[in-house]
Amino acid sequence: MPSQHAPAKALIIGAGIAGPAAALFLKRAGICAEIFESRPGPETIGGGMTIAPNGMRVLEHLELDRRLGALGASMENICFRDQDGHIIAHYENARPGQFDQPAIALPRAAVHQALLERTAQAEIPLHFGKRLIDVVRQSNGVIAVFDDGTEVHGDYLIGADGVHSRVRRAIFPDIDPIYTGRLAVGGFVEEATGGSNDDARQINLTLGANGSFGYCSGDAGGRRWMWWSTARQVQEPSRSDLAAIPQTDLVAALCKRHAGWHPPIARFITATPEITKVPIYAVPKLPGWWRDRIVLIGDSAHAMPPQAGQGASVALEDAMYLAAMLQRCRGDHIQAFAAYEQGRRERVEKIAEHARKSAERQTGRIAFWFMKQLLKIILPIVGSRSQQWMYDYRIEWSTPDRPECTTGRQAIDRATHQA
Repeated sequence: MPSQHAPAKALIIGAGIAGPAAALFLKRAGICAEIFESRPGPETIGGGMTIAPNGMRVLEHLELDRRLGALGASMENICFRDQDGHIIAHYENARPGQFDQPAIALPRAAVHQALLERTAQAEIPLHFGKRLIDVVRQSNGVIAVFDDGTEVHGDYLIGADGVHSRVRRAIFPDIDPIYTGRLAVGGFVEEATGGSNDDARQINLTLGANGSFGYCSGDAGGRRWMWWSTARQVQEPSRSDLAAIPQTDLVAALCKRHAGWHPPIARFITATPEITKVPIYAVPKLPGWWRDRIVLIGDSAHAMPPQAGQGASVALEDAMYLAAMLQRCRGDHIQAFAAYEQGRRERVEKIAEHARKSAERQTGRIAFWFMKQLLKIILPIVGSRSQQWMYDYRIEWSTPDRPECTTGRQAIDRATHQA
């Protein structure tokens, strides 16, 4: 526990979505934070992403919801089609008045830039080119060791460094992320090659016997569209393997895979200047999310398939909840970390299971036919309500929606014993 006379110092590894958000909330809680990122500079590339109402609610606390809401396209409906273009189901997703925040789609780079600008305004130190190689736990703190030979001491360390987290490896050296056998691809296209006006304010999901294809408007002005798909890739590709795939070969493979699928799918594929390629990994269920003075948030703790559209929103929730627990527990990190995991784990694992089941919609031809008939019956009835349990979640900064810091000695003793 930090001194009563000096504020605690948190070392945050990772400057994606969760890391900067955590730093901002920690500062609000009176805790100093310093961020370290392995990349040489801010991310300016990447695909599109969605932020659900629960994620926007967290951004509201950071006063970023209006800025990002003005940049992104509101996703008010969800439309499922088959590959011929026939509508399987169409239902409300987050229409005005349905929730207190919208669901938006926008480039990941825009979200990243907004968070980094806010951390700069808050005068939170952020260091690029800092690749973590070791974490040394001490009785009075923790030391982060970087590959440039530098070492930094803090009271505790937060791993927000994604699916291939080096922080996670420091406490669970035998647990690696699992490659799912799928490759996510996607990109942006200009308005002239986009979809119809009816499709602009909704998430459009086309299901076929050999996969799926999604698209929606990519900004508030409707100037461009974003799309995504997943392809089977049995052998795990390396970063160099992906970089070596020619754009023309990828376009040809995608056009073949989606041959005969309804417009504008072929136009999206052929008109995309640069198709992003990202292998999909999942993090196995961990024995815990913290050990001693080290705690994991976001994909570091629970990376999941992208089909639920909740990855960024859940990471934002983690960041706020952890900081709220540290504030409530007056800096007692043992109590706070235990409360954080106890308060978050059930919800996150439920969302991860939902994402996994959604990913399994990609199946064989006969199984797909039966699944389509089932979806025609079920989705119109439960579609709008199926998202509500995810979207209605909220964290009040003064009194988060979980028990007080008295999480019970059993949970704390168990986690400490496993350290």
